[in-house]
Amino acid sequence: MIDHLSSRTLRRLAFGLAAVVVFGASSVAAEDVPPKVGPELQVNTFTRGDQMSPDVARFPDGHFVVVWGDLGDSPVGVKGRLFQASGAPASGEVLLARSDTFSSYSPPHVAALPGGGFAVVWGDFHNVYLRRFDREAQPLGDPVVVNGVGPEWNARPDVAADTAGNLAVVWVRYGYPDDPVLLRRYDAAGAPQGDPVKVTQTPILDRTLPRVAVNDSGSVLLSWGERNPHVRRFDGPSGAWGPEMYINTASYPGASPVVLYPEGDGAVVINNDGEVYAQRLDSSGEPLGALLPIKDDEETYTSGEPDVAVDASGRAFAVWSQNDASSHLRIYGRLLDRAWRPLGDAEPISSVSKLHDRSPAVAAGGGGFAVVWDNGELPAYFEPPTPPRPQDSRDGDSFGVFAQAFGTPECLADSEVLCLGEGDRFHVKVSWKAPSNDTGTGHARRLTDDTGAFWFFSPDNLELMIKVLDGRAVNGHFWLFYGALSNVEYTLTVTDTATGKEKTYHNPPGRLASQADTSAFADAGAAVAASPAAVPAAADTGCSTSGTALCLQSGRFAVEVTFTDPRNAITGQAHAVDITADTGAFWFFDSKNLELMVKVLDGRPVNGRFWVFYGALSDVAYTIRVTDTETGEQRTYVNPRGQLASHADTSAFQ
Repeated sequence: MIDHLSSRTLRRLAFGLAAVVVFGASSVAAEDVPPKVGPELQVNTFTRGDQMSPDVARFPDGHFVVVWGDLGDSPVGVKGRLFQASGAPASGEVLLARSDTFSSYSPPHVAALPGGGFAVVWGDFHNVYLRRFDREAQPLGDPVVVNGVGPEWNARPDVAADTAGNLAVVWVRYGYPDDPVLLRRYDAAGAPQGDPVKVTQTPILDRTLPRVAVNDSGSVLLSWGERNPHVRRFDGPSGAWGPEMYINTASYPGASPVVLYPEGDGAVVINNDGEVYAQRLDSSGEPLGALLPIKDDEETYTSGEPDVAVDASGRAFAVWSQNDASSHLRIYGRLLDRAWRPLGDAEPISSVSKLHDRSPAVAAGGGGFAVVWDNGELPAYFEPPTPPRPQDSRDGDSFGVFAQAFGTPECLADSEVLCLGEGDRFHVKVSWKAPSNDTGTGHARRLTDDTGAFWFFSPDNLELMIKVLDGRAVNGHFWLFYGALSNVEYTLTVTDTATGKEKTYHNPPGRLASQADTSAFADAGAAVAASPAAVPAAADTGCSTSGTALCLQSGRFAVEVTFTDPRNAITGQAHAVDITADTGAFWFFDSKNLELMVKVLDGRPVNGRFWVFYGALSDVAYTIRVTDTETGEQRTYVNPRGQLASHADTSAFQ
């Protein structure tokens, strides 16, 4: 038992043993940055003809809405669909707009509103329209003509919203001798705040593809194309416009999305002659420094317009379409920090296809991102086919719309944040203090959707296991459990990212404890059922490998657990899950719900013994049997019903 060891031995436990086991630590596998959540998914369910030119908005709880143009039906229109943070559909297709004049339509754009609603803009070349919807995709009134009455043609709208729901809509008005970019503001109730404002300062034809961003101070940043990308910034606090600025590039093939930070500075992302760059902008909208490369593979060519979204911490996720080794277009993305320095390599987002992935769009929210694009065989035309022309395509006929959800970058394995729950809703951090007064932070290892662990000193030496369960169906709360395999002092901090609520749990030095908090976080939403997951097989080593035996320390020690079902008093065999060479876990009733973690350490350099630790996330009655397969010696540990316990045996085996 740990209690009889001296403080000097405890220090040796924490650091001497860590030095021993670190030599057996395995390297961490490379992961996508940010990490993908769930599989790639097809958005549209109606597949005849072309469904294309999608956009996406993501909300603070992680769910997102996708909008796109459906040109395969007559009359054609704009459709939308809601998705959970996991990427699972939350609705069917919803018809948002329909028109008989979409033969030259402008694709839709969408912005998130407070409370889960959203605003959509689109155009039929004569007019630009705005319509607001609630969180169930039900309309909040009829479509509004943004541009007012007039003979001019209006097209290519974009929309942005601040956190209060105030909107900014931009578009191009086509008419000789000038094609100006116009801006119109709307309040959170959807009422216009004055007439359209002309943004561009010099009369010129062939302007196109404006983009817009806003912040909560009332400032607006716009971009558009006219030979080179141009930008202009409106300062909300002063009510003054900055000068129209151009970005010096070799070529300009499409739209340049903009970012406006809360601090007032911003950036524009550009396709410059087939390469993707960011141009930082100061708080007046002037270029700041040189172009910064985002895509650094000069052997491939970027097609069309990139897109970018920025999360609450200032990280940017840029996406674009580039040709792959087979000369087909594929969607790529890269995460960058607040200074636009890469946080990882550019990674493919869309799966390999013999067709072309184009028109990417990305949105941030709830700590993660959502990316959408269309896929089909080039060329494609806006005119709805009559009759429809069947083509070999991923959705079965011509172009279709696809999406991929991403979690927060903090949720990577061995980072300092453990993300649990649907959409990575709960973020868990651990800080520790050793007997020597050295301090540090735990490194996370996710085990299932709702369960994870932390290591302090070595990746192979897990110290603490945490589980967050959705108990709302029982008492309206999420429940938190943790069980320790260490008596080091630590503080556990859990944050509900959907509400901002935070809870802290402290373990004093010398205590080996498990704890349950069944009223940890209140939430009024409905409980979500978990789906079963595959259980990793035990290592093929010295002990008898099976779904119920955990083989630790190179197979020398076999661990099995039996439990008593409290519902019927029937004894069952727990199922084993390998985690590291010396640590594993068991589940009793559901493979997504781990109940117990067990660790066997080689403590012979300290006291000549192997040590057994276990930490429980369950108060079910269970019995742990550990067998030394070299000697046949066994140790049995019994937990009575109603006890939530952690335990250490530092003299278990010689």
